[in-house]
Amino acid sequence: MTYLNAFWSEINLHPIWLFTILFSIAISKSTVVLSSFLPPASVMLLTGITASLPKLNISLVWLAITLGATIGSIISYYLGNQITRRKLFSRFFSRYQSTIDNAHNKLQNQGITVLFTSRFIAVLRYMIPLVAGMLLMNRTKVYSVCLLSAAIWAAVFILIVKGAFSIIAPEAFM
Repeated sequence: MTYLNAFWSEINLHPIWLFTILFSIAISKSTVVLSSFLPPASVMLLTGITASLPKLNISLVWLAITLGATIGSIISYYLGNQITRRKLFSRFFSRYQSTIDNAHNKLQNQGITVLFTSRFIAVLRYMIPLVAGMLLMNRTKVYSVCLLSAAIWAAVFILIVKGAFSIIAPEAFM
C-alpha cells in the first residue's frame, strides 16, 4: 500500500502523467484486444477522473478520454478492415459467427445509430467498430460517429464524477 501511495503522490506532481493515464485507459477500453483483459471501463475511468480532476483542467480530462476512446475505436475499425481484406483469423471468428452476423445485420440496416449507441455498451464498444471495419463501412462516417460518441461518453463520465463529488465534497471540485 505504501508503494501505491508513493506512486499516486508522484503522479499528482506531474499532470501530464494524469492526462496520459486517462488517455491510456480510454484507448485500451475501446480497443478489441486490450479491453478483454482489463477491469470494467467504468471503474477504471471513474478512478482516473477522480484522481485527475483536482490537478487537471476539466477540458483536458475530457480531451484525454475523447481522444483515447476515438483512437481505440479507429484501431478496432482498422483491425476489422484488415481482417476482411487479408482474410485473417477466419477460424477464430467462425466461433463467434452468430454474434458477427447479428452485428452485420444491425449495421447494414441502422449502421450509424448502432455505431453511435455501441459506445455506451461494454462489449459492443469495441466489437461494433471491428465489425464495421469487417463490413468495409465508409471510413469517414465511422470515424465521425466514433468521435461524436466518444466525446459524449467522456462528458457523461466526467459529469458522473463531478456530480458525485459535489455531493460528497463540494469544496474539492468547485
